[in-house]
Formats: sequence, C-alpha cells, structure tokens
Amino acid sequence: MNNVAKNKIKTKLSKLKKKFLSLTSGIKRWHKNFFWVSLLFYSSILANILTAYAFIIKPHQERTKHESIIHNLENESCDKAMSFYNDLLMDISEKDEPYNYALIKEKKGLCHLEDGSEDELNIAILELGEAASIYEGGKGEYDLKYAELRYKIGNAYLHLSEVRSAKDNLLKAKEAILESLTIYNRDKYPLEYARSKMGLSSVYLGLASVEKIRQHFEDSISFAEEALEILTPQDDDPTRYAAAKNILGSACWQYAFLNLFEKYEYKYDTKEKLDKAISAYNEALAVFTLEKYPNDYARTQNNLGTAYWSLSEIEEEGDNLFKAETAFKSALKVQTKDNEPLDYAGTKDNLGSTYLRQYLNSYEQNKVKDAIKEFNEVLEIVNVKEYPLEHARTQNNLGYAYKALAKFSDKEENLRKSNESFEIALTIRTKNEYPMHNSIIERNKR
Repeated sequence: MNNVAKNKIKTKLSKLKKKFLSLTSGIKRWHKNFFWVSLLFYSSILANILTAYAFIIKPHQERTKHESIIHNLENESCDKAMSFYNDLLMDISEKDEPYNYALIKEKKGLCHLEDGSEDELNIAILELGEAASIYEGGKGEYDLKYAELRYKIGNAYLHLSEVRSAKDNLLKAKEAILESLTIYNRDKYPLEYARSKMGLSSVYLGLASVEKIRQHFEDSISFAEEALEILTPQDDDPTRYAAAKNILGSACWQYAFLNLFEKYEYKYDTKEKLDKAISAYNEALAVFTLEKYPNDYARTQNNLGTAYWSLSEIEEEGDNLFKAETAFKSALKVQTKDNEPLDYAGTKDNLGSTYLRQYLNSYEQNKVKDAIKEFNEVLEIVNVKEYPLEHARTQNNLGYAYKALAKFSDKEENLRKSNESFEIALTIRTKNEYPMHNSIIERNKR
C-alpha cells in the first residue's frame, strides 16, 4: 500500500473517530440532561403531593377524625361529653372547620339547655345562636339546619320565660320559631312544620298567662290543632302526637281557668274547654303509658289532675276533686324528689291545692294540715333564687292554707305566717309583669 492510500485511510478513520466522539459526547449530554429533567419532574409531583396533603388530605383527615369523635359522643351524658367538646374546640377553628365548629356549639348549647337554670339557658342561647350564624351563611345549602337551630333557640327562650322576664323571652321565642317556619312549609317538611306549630302554641299559651288576653288562648289552641292535622297516634313516633295533645289540653285548661277567675258569663264555654282538655289528656295517656313512658305519663297525669280540679268548680265538686287527687297521686308514683325534683314539686303543689279545696268542701282540719305539709315540701325544692315563679305560686298556696288553719288554732301565729307567704309571692308576681297572678294573690290575702 502506497503512502497516498494510507493517508486516505487515516483521513477516513480520523473522520469516523470524530463522528464517534461527537455521538458519544451527545449521548452523555442527553443522559445528563434527562437526569435533571426527570429529577425536576418528580420533584414537582412530590411537591404537589405534599401540598395536597397539607391543604386537602390532612385537613380532610382532621375533619373526619373530629366528626367521628363528635358522633361517638352522641350517647354520652352531657357531663362527660362537655369536657370533650371543650377539648375539640381547642383544635377546631371556625375558619378551618366551620360546620364541625357549629355542630359542637350546637351540642354544647343543648347540654346547657338540658340543665334548665337561668344562667345555663342564657349560655345555651348564645351557643345555639353562634351555631345558627354559621349555617345562615350557607346560601341555601344549610337552610334546614338553620331552621332547626332557630327552632331550638326559640325553645330555649320559651324555657327561659319560665324563669325570668316572661313576656320579653316569649316574644323572642315567637320570633325565632316564626323564622323557622319561613323554611319549614307544610307540604315539604310536615313533621318539622308541626313541631314549630307546637312551639308557637306553647309561646302563645305563655303570653296568654302573662297578658291575660283571651285571644292568645284561642291562638294557642289553633296552633296545636294545626299540628294535630298532621300528627297521628299511628306515626312512627306517636309521642309527637301525644305531646301535641298535651299542649292542646293545657291551652284549653288555662283558657277555662281564666274564665273561672274572671267569672266569665258563658259557663258552657268554660265547661266545653275543660271537657276538651280532659279528653286531650286522656288521648295523650293512651300513648304515654306508665310502662313505656313513665315520665311523660306522670306529667300528663298531673295535667289531667289540674283539669279535674278546675272542673270541680263548675260541677260535681267532690267527685272531680277525688279524680284530681287520684291523678296527682298517679303522677307521684313516678316522680320523686331525687329523680324529677321540679316535676315532683309541681305535682306536690297541686296535690296540696286539692287538699285545700277538699277542706273548703268538708271543713276537715286534717285536709289543711295535709296541704301545709305538701307546700313546705315543695319549698324545699323550689327556692326563690333559681325558681322564683314556682316559689311564688307555692308561697301563695301556703299563705291560703295558714289562713284556713288560723280558724282552728293559733290564730295570730298562723295569720302572721299567712301574710308572710303572701308578701313573698307578691314581690315576685308583680302587678305589672303578672297582673292575673298578682290579682289572685291579693284576693287570697284579703
């Protein structure tokens, strides 16, 4: 091979070498770039996963955990559940978990409502109001929940009216329950509609007691009857029907009581209302049996006793007073000082009043002594600070009993005790706030 040929071969080999080196260099550069591109790609995915975990997955897990805790507390007593609710509120903010926050506020409110004292009722209203304000911003999605909370707030005000500032709190209850009815229409939500109508019946019954306006009693009866157009004893939950019958009975009885107090000229109207009340209570007792619903049975028996007590002022005094006594004693088979102190006190007060009426019918001294014994037992429970209205009622009754006992013995001492009880009652049942009750006490005192 000559030198020319060798040089050509060297030139070709040199070019091939350059091409090979160029190719391998490109492969190395591509491999290096691919590594960094891959690293950036997977880093981006990881960042998105971490972001999703931090802002979506973890908050969802926290919400789910909190929801589970709240659900598991459903069957716990308020005493036990309350500490858990408070602990949860340390972890939950209204901003991050508004509906869990609202749910806890609602649960706390219902626990405070269960207590029934003035301070606890005020706290219940605040807690339930805070929950309602969150659902109110739900733009239609949470209308039903908002309506439910407005009803519960109304119910809390209704209970508060029994302790303090009756008229003001009854008007607030009316406003809240009426607002619930802007959402609960009869066709779409019949049971909720009926419940709110029952609430309004109770509100107007309270207003009638405070203002002594006969139309309020008529409205109360009308609202209860509207609820009973929907509710029946064959419902899945017949207790709603029985509760509505109880409210209807109470409205009819109190209407009749006003007639009796004012010596209303239409006697047949009073008897008609009392017969209707007795019928309603007996229909409620067909559901509220002693075996299945002992507490409701006892409360309804107490109500039945008051209706018979009032009927005794119109006809068959001895017989109806005996029926009243029997009903009150039936209630006291369930109610005790320990398990239902307030209901027990109310029934004992009514039993004492029955003994007083029986005394007026027979003039037996022992009936007066029995009445005084019952009233003093009641006052051990209904102290003036926590239960002023109940305390006033019993002091009025006790004053009347001591006045009657003064006819038999220790006239001066028993009249002193009588006046003392009447004065205590009058300082609570003032003429401005409770005109009807104030007049009754003044009449009894004379």
